[in-house]
Amino acid sequence: TGGSGQSDNGGSGKTGGFGEKHENKLFKWIKKKKTLLFIAGAAIIGVCAAVIWPSPGVDYGGQLKEDVFDKVIDKNYDLEAAKEHSVFGSGYKRSEIIAVSFLTSTKDDPGNSWDVSANHDKSVRAWTEDEGGFYHLYIASKGGMTAPENLQGMFEGYVNMQAIEWNDAVSMKNVRNMKTLFFGCEKLEKLDLTPFQTAEPETLRYMLDSCKSLDSIDVTALNTSAVKDMAGLFYGCSSLRELDLSGFDTSGLEDIKSMFSGCSSLEKIEFGSGFKTGKVRDFSFMFADCVNLAFLDTKGLDLSQAEKTSSMFKGCEALKDLDTSHFDFSNIENAKSMFRGCSGLETLTFLNPVCLADSMFAGCTSLKKVNFEGGLLSVGKEVFKDCELALNYPAGDERWKAIAGSSYGGVVEWVSSDGEVQVGLPATGDKLLIPDPVLKQAIAEELKISGREITLDDVTQLKELRIDGEKKTEEEQVHDLTGLEYCVNLEVLRMRYGQIEDLTPLKDLTKLIEISIYKNKVSDLSPLQDLRNLKTLGLGYNKITDISPLKGLTKLTLLWLCGNKVEDIGVLRNLIQMRSLHLCEDDAAKDLSPLQTLTQMDELSLYKCGITDLSIIGHMTELTKLDIHVNQIEDLTPLGAMTNLKELNLTGNLVKDISPLEKLGHLTSLEMSGNQVEDISVLKGMKDMESLDLSNNFITDISPLMDMGKLTELNIEKNPVRDYSPLEKLPDSVNIKK
Repeated sequence: TGGSGQSDNGGSGKTGGFGEKHENKLFKWIKKKKTLLFIAGAAIIGVCAAVIWPSPGVDYGGQLKEDVFDKVIDKNYDLEAAKEHSVFGSGYKRSEIIAVSFLTSTKDDPGNSWDVSANHDKSVRAWTEDEGGFYHLYIASKGGMTAPENLQGMFEGYVNMQAIEWNDAVSMKNVRNMKTLFFGCEKLEKLDLTPFQTAEPETLRYMLDSCKSLDSIDVTALNTSAVKDMAGLFYGCSSLRELDLSGFDTSGLEDIKSMFSGCSSLEKIEFGSGFKTGKVRDFSFMFADCVNLAFLDTKGLDLSQAEKTSSMFKGCEALKDLDTSHFDFSNIENAKSMFRGCSGLETLTFLNPVCLADSMFAGCTSLKKVNFEGGLLSVGKEVFKDCELALNYPAGDERWKAIAGSSYGGVVEWVSSDGEVQVGLPATGDKLLIPDPVLKQAIAEELKISGREITLDDVTQLKELRIDGEKKTEEEQVHDLTGLEYCVNLEVLRMRYGQIEDLTPLKDLTKLIEISIYKNKVSDLSPLQDLRNLKTLGLGYNKITDISPLKGLTKLTLLWLCGNKVEDIGVLRNLIQMRSLHLCEDDAAKDLSPLQTLTQMDELSLYKCGITDLSIIGHMTELTKLDIHVNQIEDLTPLGAMTNLKELNLTGNLVKDISPLEKLGHLTSLEMSGNQVEDISVLKGMKDMESLDLSNNFITDISPLMDMGKLTELNIEKNPVRDYSPLEKLPDSVNIKK
């Protein structure tokens, strides 16, 4: 529906839109031998998981379910060819797509394409062409195709994609959701948004997040009149120099958090009269770390409904002048570090009452004068740390006298409007409120502090904190993490055995690379959703049912979720860097298909998960450790290709035939107690074996074990062994149970 109007002979569009620099590299692909195809990660999210592609003229009456291409072997979907055309099994390989082209003709179909049409009539076809391990993805339909409402994550994670060709082949008239549409397209230098001029999106949340190579972009085609969420729209677009948003209508906007955060090359933003923020509640990190932004027109920034402005201008070092006279702080709950590190600012004026939040002007080293003509709402901690300045306030306001100079980490003069200087003394560091005595003691010990209170300056030195409450009473364990929010340089946090329920104090600790909250009472993971540097996350034995906040933590390599009740693990399909995953003792997750995207796995634990079929992990050929004990597994065939396995635990299953293990010659540890195995001849020749548990089976012949010269542990208890003499050929040092 809504095709482009081009005929079938109207050209495939293979020579336009890329530019000369890509033409030689990519479009010579069609002259080379066409190779195997594969379902290509987020492109397929775009093509099928988030996009519906009916053929022109067809009355479309149903939707393609979003996970159909995660399950290319689903018996209810006729996609047999996809099995043959998958180079990497059913896993996503987003990082290997280098270009995507949408075509209005199928005349260049090489003949081994697969069907991606909404009604399964082969009216929309897809194929790839190979060039040394990278792929060009083509999606074609006679006359064009129509996108649905939800385009979320269409190209998310295409870190090597350099170009997208639309070729007037896609109608976007139905599109409403453009969240994370181009998230992580790090090498995309140019982007044509013209096809979206007919779309009416309601969310652009993190749409261009981490498009690091975009140095310019024309957004005039975007109709923003219905958009409610622009949070992170340009987040991390570190090459952008200018933005013209004069055509933006933001009258319905509600969330603008981190919209330009990390745009480190951005020098100019042009707002028009339609840029209004009267409904926005969250402005936090909006311009954070825009270090080259020298001028900003703030007339359109209406803070009247704002609740959060924390770090809104943090790190805007090039700003020298900023009109804050109209800023309204009446509803603001959190303005921490709002201007922190704005080292170029010299003078500020506030006509409305101001809440001076923690570290609000810390590091504003050029700031010499601030006029608070509207007075003061509240005063936080270290508001003017590292500053030397004069503050003008209304005469007769006694509140200033009581607190002046008490704890701001700088030299502050409080000057009333009649010129009287109230205080001109150096300020000392703040005492930090840490209500949990166990946490407070642990921090003091780590920082080697005794005989005095812990200050905010102290905890900025904290990089690692480990607390183990395993052998402690409940009263001796950590209950509350309040105070950790000031540990801004914390990288490693381990809290084993505690009573922790709330992780909110961690939400802004973006330097964290490891968190372990093992055996606590955590249920809400939303405070972790922006901690994008996390590589290791241990959440075993808590009260977690929803892991969707982990979706953006794409650097995770180790995740421990054992002992929770997580029903939907769909978020795991985004965590393609995962190497070690533990989902044990959790039978709530019925659908394990998201594991198909995890192709770099080294270690996997799925014990006590009610598993009957191993085919879902058959593609994980790089595994060295696999623990699937206490399930209902009978067939080990999918393990046959896992030739890198060194440790395998099959204890407590229904296995009779272990012949699929024949090629696992690198095994050093094998546990398969409590199965129904009779024949172990396949183990003959496994000379690297060090630990072997065969207890509680039906084994009569143990002669295949006699050549295991590296064996140190052997358990053959509860088997009807006829002849134990083969054990005499084993080293005397072997600990044998029989």
